[in-house]
Amino acid sequence: MKIVLFTASQGWGGAEKIFVELANHLTSKCDLYVILLKDAVFFDKFNKNVKVITTPISGSRRNLFLLFNLYKTINEINPDIVHTHAAKATEIFYFINKLLKMRHVATKHNSRKGKIFNKIEWATAVSEQAKKTIHNKGKVEVICNGISPEEIEQQEKSSIFSVIAVGRLDKFKAFEILIDEVSKLPFDFVLNIVGEGEERESLERLIRKLHLEKNILLLGHQENIPELLAKSHLHVISSRTEGHSLVSIEGLFYSDILISTRVGNAEEILPDKFLINDFNIAEKINEIHSDYNYFKEKFQEVKKAHCPKFLLSDITEEYLNFYEQVLNI
Repeated sequence: MKIVLFTASQGWGGAEKIFVELANHLTSKCDLYVILLKDAVFFDKFNKNVKVITTPISGSRRNLFLLFNLYKTINEINPDIVHTHAAKATEIFYFINKLLKMRHVATKHNSRKGKIFNKIEWATAVSEQAKKTIHNKGKVEVICNGISPEEIEQQEKSSIFSVIAVGRLDKFKAFEILIDEVSKLPFDFVLNIVGEGEERESLERLIRKLHLEKNILLLGHQENIPELLAKSHLHVISSRTEGHSLVSIEGLFYSDILISTRVGNAEEILPDKFLINDFNIAEKINEIHSDYNYFKEKFQEVKKAHCPKFLLSDITEEYLNFYEQVLNI
């Protein structure tokens, strides 16, 4: 089976890491090509068996030179299936495929707008919530994101209650709400926010305004996410919207306790006691802090119930089975 994976993303974050790890696992199962736009910062993160092709130009989804280059490249590869990830790549290949007429699988990674997926005959979604936003006439299957969990040493925690949040510094992650909420906490704490993005300056201004420079640290991009999660008392997802975020899966495997707003797959994996209502984050953190050992014990039950579902080896097999279904239709 010859497969092309195509993403039009050029930055580096959870979705891109998921894309890379899926490609690295698929390459041992099929003849795999990956197509990236010029200047994609993660072109060197694939293993040596993945055939990575970068376009000589980048640009918008209507750039005729880009479309022609992709048409030519994919036509020469002549794959059995082209699997696009996220809206931009899906829309680009949808137009190219009017001429190529190849089998096209598209994955929607969140529940935000993405009308292009309504036009795709074979789609996958990373959560039930994301699936509900696709209204096509063909098949939509939920295939969650997954990871290959790392073995990490026991991490020693600070004597001060430590909270961690991980994600790109953008409006969707609602870190400004998280910062405002933790300012209401009636006990000493440290909040570490891991990630980089365009909201950094505004978040720094908010931290200074609230006089929380000693309590809240913007750590920027970090590679050792599992260790950082494991050494924190509490992991918080404060997002306005999510699909099936990588960090939620990492939270299941590495965090002592994970709480989340009701986004993406949170309601599918977390009991009510670990869900945040209406961004009342301080209220939920205070509740956890007041009876920490109880919540830690209950979260162990969540781990046992859900961690086995998010092993990348199994997720890879789900994609291969879906490809077979598409080829046999």
